[in-house]
Amino acid sequence: MTKIIAHRGYSSLYIENSVESFRKAYDHMADGVELDVHLSKDGEIIVHHDKTINRMTTKKGSIKNLNSNVLSQIALKKTKHSSYQTIPLLSDVLYHLEPTPLLINIEVKSPTVEMCNRLIEVIKSFDISDRVIISSFHLDFLKMIKERDVNIHTAFLYSKLIGNLEQTIKDNYIDSIHPHLLFASESIMEQVMPMNAKVRVYTVNKKTDIEYYIGIGVDAIITDEVELAYQVREALIKE
Repeated sequence: MTKIIAHRGYSSLYIENSVESFRKAYDHMADGVELDVHLSKDGEIIVHHDKTINRMTTKKGSIKNLNSNVLSQIALKKTKHSSYQTIPLLSDVLYHLEPTPLLINIEVKSPTVEMCNRLIEVIKSFDISDRVIISSFHLDFLKMIKERDVNIHTAFLYSKLIGNLEQTIKDNYIDSIHPHLLFASESIMEQVMPMNAKVRVYTVNKKTDIEYYIGIGVDAIITDEVELAYQVREALIKE
């Protein structure tokens, strides 16, 4: 059965990449959550999509130039449905997700050696290793993760045509692919099936697209629309 992964949490209703957004994804039957990470000035992993805090807060600045104790006190802009939330550290998020069965897809935005080492360290401090997926557009970073710990599941994100996908997977020890929906199809699934690579498609928000990707049997869709995706999946199961 195709899994539903909540893109930045339940981000169509709640503040993206907030603890509340991840909790609400779980409450509304998501099978996993996707989140984005950057390194702070003091080397802590911060859950945030953009490299600056300008869009999501009333403050300005780059995450790499701010310490984690400062960032964790900054309020995120509220949505209609959300409560007061601050920028979380990855360790804060994992503390809340550890008791759940959710898959945890961590997309790395700053692909450095320091990030690689700190990320593995944080993951290993929680009992979640068997349900973590590290995704990135940066193949070198994914290969670095595998060289540090072969058991960590990696996923290659892409939003363009990839010439030799099978060779790319093989050369970089990739476990799965996360194509943009414009570059995901049954033929892609057939390409990677002999390699046992899973296919998770992003960002799938329209009802017709949700139906299509569940219909062809992708491993997961990554979506902002958690409740819609769940309703569509349930309706297809009953058919």
